[in-house]
Amino acid sequence: MRILLSNDDGIQSKGILALKSVLEKEHDIYLIAPSRERSATSQALTILSRMLVEKHDDRTYSVN
Repeated sequence: MRILLSNDDGIQSKGILALKSVLEKEHDIYLIAPSRERSATSQALTILSRMLVEKHDDRTYSVN
């Protein structure tokens, strides 16, 4: 099964990395998360600045 993981705690949060580690043993995992912690910004809009996507490996990306 292919699974997309995302969060608002950032690409390096312990929780999402632990979840990825467990799930990738039996599934195709794609991880896309903020480059840093972004909790409580669900209503924020990115209008005037560019969103930069950084590729960490074939299935892991962070967004600024």
